[in-house]
This record gives sequence, C-alpha cells and structure tokens, in this order.
Amino acid sequence: MSTFEAARHAVPTPSRGRRPRIRILDGLRLVAALLVVSWHYVAFGHGASHTPYASVPALYPVAAYGWLGVELFFLISGFVICMSSIGHTLGEFVTSRIIRLYPAYWFGVLLTTAVLLLWPVERSSLPLPDVAVNMTMMQSGFNIGSVDAVYWTLWLEMHFYVLFSLVVWRGVTYKRATWFCAVWLLLAWIGGMTGDGLYSSLTMAPYAPFFIAGVAFYLMHRYGQQPLLWGFVVLSFLLGVHPVLRTVEGSNLHLATQVPGWPAVVALAVFFALMGAVSLGYLRANWKWLSIAGAMTYPLYLIHEFIGWAILKSLHDRLPGPVLYAGTVAVMLAAAYLIHRYVEKPLAARLKIVVRAVLAAMSRAREAIVRVILTPSRPAATGIALDDTAVPPAAIALPPGADATVAPAAGPDAEVEPAPDTDATTPAEDLVPARAGTEARTGAGTGAGAGVPARTRATRPALVRPRADGTRPGRRESVTAGRRPTR
Repeated sequence: MSTFEAARHAVPTPSRGRRPRIRILDGLRLVAALLVVSWHYVAFGHGASHTPYASVPALYPVAAYGWLGVELFFLISGFVICMSSIGHTLGEFVTSRIIRLYPAYWFGVLLTTAVLLLWPVERSSLPLPDVAVNMTMMQSGFNIGSVDAVYWTLWLEMHFYVLFSLVVWRGVTYKRATWFCAVWLLLAWIGGMTGDGLYSSLTMAPYAPFFIAGVAFYLMHRYGQQPLLWGFVVLSFLLGVHPVLRTVEGSNLHLATQVPGWPAVVALAVFFALMGAVSLGYLRANWKWLSIAGAMTYPLYLIHEFIGWAILKSLHDRLPGPVLYAGTVAVMLAAAYLIHRYVEKPLAARLKIVVRAVLAAMSRAREAIVRVILTPSRPAATGIALDDTAVPPAAIALPPGADATVAPAAGPDAEVEPAPDTDATTPAEDLVPARAGTEARTGAGTGAGAGVPARTRATRPALVRPRADGTRPGRRESVTAGRRPTR
C-alpha cells in the first residue's frame, strides 16, 4: 500500500497541540466580510429609487457584487471545518462550534435589538418573544424573522455542521470525507434539478457546492492533488454557477443601476482559484495582524447591517458619501474588535466549561441507561446462606446419616429444634451463638415476611450445638440453627 493509501485510510489521532494557523484564510475572511459590508452600504438601494445610503461611485461596480462574499465565506468554512475536525471527537467538534458561534452572536442580537429600540431610524425592533427565539439561532427553522437580516447565513452554517458531524462521529478520514462530498454533491444536484422546496432546503442545494469545494480543497491541502478531489472542485463550480446567476437577478431588484451576470461568474472563478492556491501552498501570508483581522470578521458581519444603516441614514445628508462610508466601516471594525476582545473571548472560555460539563453529564446518563438496558437481572438465589453467601443445598457436603432438615421459623420467638442425636436438655450456657449476620432460608412464617419464599435475616442469632466431646465447632463448621455440625 502506498503512503497516500495508508494516510487516507488512517483515522488521525487527536492532536492536543495547537495547529499551525493558515493566516491567509484570515485575510480572505476579511475580504469576504468587507465585500458584504460594501454591498449593504454602497450598493443596496432603499426606497422607490433604490438609492444606497452611502454614494461611492468608484466603489459601486465592485459593491454591486459584494453579496458574493457569502459564497467566499462558505468556501472558507468548508476548508476550515474539515481541517479543525481532523483527529477530534464528536463532543469536541460540537463544543468548538458552540463556543465559536454563540458568544458573539448573543451579544450581536442584544446590541442590535437595543439600538433598534432606542434609535429606530432605519426600522423598529422585533417583538421581544421573537428576539428570545433569535437567541437560539434557530429562528429560520421556526419561520420567525431575524433581528438582523444577515443571520440567514448562520442557519446554513449550522446545517452544514450537522451534516458534517456524521463524518466527525465516525472519525474524519480521506475516504469518509470524499464519500461525504460525493453523496452530498449528488443530492444537491438532484435538489437543484427537481426544484422541490423542502428537498432543496434539506440538501442546501444552492449553497452545498461551496461547502463541498471547501472540504475538497482542504483534502487537497492535506493529502495532495488527486483527480477525485479536482473532480469535486470542478463539479462544485459548475453547480454553483446557476444559483449565482439567479442571485444576480434577485440583487438587481435592489440596485439603482442594473448589472450583468458574467462578472459574478468571473468573481466566483477567482474565489475558487484563490482557494486552490491556498490549498496547494502557492498563496501564503504569515502576518500576525491577519489573525486579529480574521477574528474580527465574525462580529463585524453580525452587527454591520442594521446598525450601520441607522448611522448612514442619519448622516447621509451631512457628510460626503466616501467619508461617510469610510467612517462607518471604521466604527464597525472598532466595535467588532471590542466585541471580540472583551465579549467573545471571555464568554467563550466560560461557555466551553459549561458545554463540556453538560456533554459529560449526558454521556454518563447515556452509559447508565445502556447498562440498565443491557445488564440482565440476576435470578433469585436459592440454597442456604453461609457467611452471607447463598449456597445451593446440593453444594453442602454432609456426613452419612446427617439430617439436612431445617425447622421452619414460626415467628420471631421460634425455638430451635434440636437434632435427633443431640440431648434436648443441653444446658443453655453450652449454646454458642453463630456469627452475627448469618442468614437462613426459611420456608414459611407468621411474621411480616410470612409466605415469601425469599432469603430472610434471622431476628435472633441461630445457635450451634457443641460436639459430643464438649469441643466447640470452628468457624467453617458453624451452620444455621437445626443442622448437625460436620464432624
């Protein structure tokens, strides 16, 4: 077996060390976020005239396609999620996704709601019950509006995490990841062809090609170029062209000046080429500030739209468009850094502890349930108890002629019936109490446990007769009341 064959079938062992960060991806994240910001600030029109709040003519030709930053985000997400899940368990994967998404998101929901309540310049806030549902990040599943319109992409991200968790559950390998890409690509193609709304939503047909291509690019980065991986990339690009052209048509409804579709296809090809260059090591950058920039992109994305529109709408008659645009972007970047530094990082550290504790408790509960279900119940013990151990009668060796009968207990004050060869007038001081805790099997009784064929503990210590020669039996020879001692 070749080195590649061995590597692609092996399940990577968990690596507790820090993975080398691919900082160029942080730079591409920042590019994607700024593209989306420019789309909302410079191109997206408002009112009957579809006039943007910030007029920057020189930037408009690029900003009109700024929504393509979402597709670039999805390409990066496929790459990073596959990379970060290698060698990790499902619990670790779930923990990492929760602490990555929710801390900044929760703050973004609360901040945007507060701004829209106190400063309803652009629009009013959602009702508080809807805001509460937004805190779960699942409002799209309940057909409830989002606090900020950009949150629709987070629903797709979570959908991708759930699907890829099937691979993480078994352990991410080259073979399993490629099977995942192949099956999902086929289902997405079927969804796009049929046009069925529910099926298309379940398979994420319009956006699946970008996540799949991102996964293929990472596999190429880790295992090298393979024809199968290039096939996934090419097919993903071809399947992604159609939804992109449809988005161009929809975006023109919000633009003051209509734009053609072919530049969007060219931009998409550029994004694929950039990701290919990163995966093959041709495009690198190791500037430390890129890591900070990459960390800021998520908070920036969360807060930029409605809050930014409120600022732009309030000041668009007072400041020139380029100044207003640059100033608003600077404010949003500063706010994003503060959120990352003072909200996201501290809250993520605390949330990580909570999530791990919850997952550990769930794991223990599951194991307990499995033990209860799979462990067979023990049959009721039969026989005579010696030294707290139930011993079947057949296992007790008695000398020839010994009487093995046990007098049934008649209640708590039952008398011990002497053995046939023992003098019934033996003095009481010659009776030796058996070891405390000795149990006897009784057949019937008149006490609280009467009629229950179970092992019961004697209320009075059973007595053991001494030998005929006057010596007392040893511990091993002690038996329950009514049995002749072994000689």
